[in-house]
Amino acid sequence: MYKVGIVGLGNIAAGYSGPEDAAPYTHAGGINHSRKVELAAVADISEDAREKFRAKWGNCFPNTKYYRIHHSTLHKLFSV
Repeated sequence: MYKVGIVGLGNIAAGYSGPEDAAPYTHAGGINHSRKVELAAVADISEDAREKFRAKWGNCFPNTKYYRIHHSTLHKLFSV
């Protein structure tokens, strides 16, 4: 199992499709359909973007950690 993170929670990351889509075209959707990948963390400078992601995808990724983008974020993502 690979652990991955998403930095930036815009449309390509999560907005263009939802968990109910059989063939999603977002990073979150692809991760959700993979048996080899676990979403360990997401990061965005916008609290609103983080909350929208949690509302839309949170049930799919209950153990995902949420971060505000900061210079230490990448270090945190890769030491999960």
